[in-house]
Amino acid sequence: MIGTIRFWPVRIDTAGDSSAVEAILLGPLAVHPDFRGHGIASQLVDAGLSAAGNLGYRIVFAVGDLAYLGRFGFSPASTANLASAVEVPVAAKRFFVLGLDESALEGLHGTVVPAAY
Repeated sequence: MIGTIRFWPVRIDTAGDSSAVEAILLGPLAVHPDFRGHGIASQLVDAGLSAAGNLGYRIVFAVGDLAYLGRFGFSPASTANLASAVEVPVAAKRFFVLGLDESALEGLHGTVVPAAY
Protein backbone atom coordinates (compact mmCIF):
# COMPACT_ATOMS: atom_id res chain seq x y z
CA MET A 1 0.00 0.00 0.00
CA ILE A 2 1.35 3.40 -0.97
CA GLY A 3 -1.27 5.66 0.60
CA THR A 4 -4.64 5.80 2.27
CA ILE A 5 -7.39 8.29 2.99
CA ARG A 6 -10.44 7.88 5.21
CA PHE A 7 -13.61 9.89 5.75
CA TRP A 8 -15.92 9.64 8.77
CA PRO A 9 -19.57 10.63 9.01
CA VAL A 10 -20.28 13.64 11.21
CA ARG A 11 -23.22 15.95 11.67
CA ILE A 12 -23.61 19.59 12.54
CA ASP A 13 -26.01 20.16 15.40
CA THR A 14 -27.39 23.63 14.87
CA ALA A 15 -28.36 25.72 17.87
CA GLY A 16 -32.10 26.24 18.16
CA ASP A 17 -32.86 23.89 15.29
CA SER A 18 -34.03 20.32 15.69
CA SER A 19 -32.46 19.19 12.44
CA ALA A 20 -28.82 18.27 11.91
CA VAL A 21 -26.75 18.71 8.78
CA GLU A 22 -24.80 15.71 7.50
CA ALA A 23 -21.12 16.16 6.68
CA ILE A 24 -17.89 14.17 6.65
CA LEU A 25 -14.52 14.45 8.37
CA LEU A 26 -11.38 13.78 6.35
CA GLY A 27 -8.69 11.79 8.09
CA PRO A 28 -6.47 10.07 8.46
CA LEU A 29 -4.46 10.69 5.33
CA ALA A 30 -1.16 8.86 5.04
CA VAL A 31 1.47 8.08 2.42
CA HIS A 32 4.28 5.55 2.83
CA PRO A 33 7.54 7.45 3.55
CA ASP A 34 9.22 6.04 0.42
CA PHE A 35 6.57 7.70 -1.77
CA ARG A 36 6.18 11.10 -0.11
CA GLY A 37 6.82 14.21 -2.15
CA HIS A 38 5.28 12.82 -5.34
CA GLY A 39 1.82 14.38 -4.98
CA ILE A 40 0.12 11.16 -3.91
CA ALA A 41 -1.53 12.73 -0.85
CA SER A 42 -2.89 15.57 -2.99
CA GLN A 43 -4.26 13.07 -5.49
CA LEU A 44 -5.94 11.16 -2.65
CA VAL A 45 -7.52 14.35 -1.27
CA ASP A 46 -8.71 15.48 -4.71
CA ALA A 47 -10.20 12.06 -5.46
CA GLY A 48 -11.76 11.85 -1.99
CA LEU A 49 -13.37 15.28 -2.23
CA SER A 50 -14.70 14.48 -5.68
CA ALA A 51 -16.17 11.20 -4.45
CA ALA A 52 -17.71 12.98 -1.44
CA GLY A 53 -19.44 15.44 -3.75
CA ASN A 54 -20.65 12.62 -5.99
CA LEU A 55 -22.14 10.92 -2.91
CA GLY A 56 -24.11 14.08 -2.10
CA TYR A 57 -21.99 15.51 0.71
CA ARG A 58 -21.71 19.28 0.67
CA ILE A 59 -19.48 19.89 3.69
CA VAL A 60 -16.12 18.37 4.63
CA PHE A 61 -14.17 18.94 7.85
CA ALA A 62 -10.50 18.22 8.53
CA VAL A 63 -7.98 18.58 11.33
CA GLY A 64 -4.51 19.59 10.20
CA ASP A 65 -2.43 22.48 8.93
CA LEU A 66 -3.82 25.38 6.93
CA ALA A 67 -0.68 25.49 4.80
CA TYR A 68 -1.64 22.06 3.46
CA LEU A 69 -5.44 22.01 3.66
CA GLY A 70 -5.78 25.56 2.32
CA ARG A 71 -4.60 24.32 -1.07
CA PHE A 72 -7.87 22.44 -1.38
CA GLY A 73 -10.04 25.36 -0.24
CA PHE A 74 -10.35 24.52 3.46
CA SER A 75 -10.63 27.45 5.87
CA PRO A 76 -10.85 27.69 9.67
CA ALA A 77 -14.19 26.30 10.84
CA SER A 78 -14.35 29.00 13.50
CA THR A 79 -14.78 31.67 10.81
CA ALA A 80 -17.93 29.83 9.70
CA ASN A 81 -19.24 29.69 13.30
CA LEU A 82 -18.63 25.94 13.46
CA ALA A 83 -16.94 24.20 16.38
CA SER A 84 -15.94 20.65 17.17
CA ALA A 85 -17.60 18.87 20.08
CA VAL A 86 -14.45 16.74 20.30
CA GLU A 87 -11.42 18.51 21.71
CA VAL A 88 -9.00 19.41 18.93
CA PRO A 89 -5.50 20.61 19.87
CA VAL A 90 -5.34 24.34 19.28
CA ALA A 91 -8.83 24.02 17.84
CA ALA A 92 -9.14 27.44 16.24
CA LYS A 93 -5.96 26.85 14.27
CA ARG A 94 -6.35 23.18 13.30
CA PHE A 95 -10.07 22.52 12.66
CA PHE A 96 -11.08 23.34 9.09
CA VAL A 97 -14.13 23.22 6.86
CA LEU A 98 -14.73 23.11 3.12
CA GLY A 99 -18.04 23.75 1.40
CA LEU A 100 -18.19 21.65 -1.76
CA ASP A 101 -20.55 24.16 -3.35
CA GLU A 102 -20.96 27.93 -2.95
CA SER A 103 -24.00 27.81 -0.69
CA ALA A 104 -23.04 24.85 1.52
CA LEU A 105 -21.93 27.00 4.45
CA GLU A 106 -24.41 29.87 4.09
CA GLY A 107 -26.12 30.65 7.38
CA LEU A 108 -24.74 27.50 8.96
CA HIS A 109 -23.56 27.45 12.57
CA GLY A 110 -23.32 24.82 15.25
CA THR A 111 -21.28 22.03 16.72
CA VAL A 112 -19.76 19.16 14.77
CA VAL A 113 -20.36 15.79 16.44
CA PRO A 114 -19.79 12.17 15.36
CA ALA A 115 -22.71 10.74 13.42
CA ALA A 116 -24.31 7.47 14.39
CA TYR A 117 -23.76 4.84 11.73
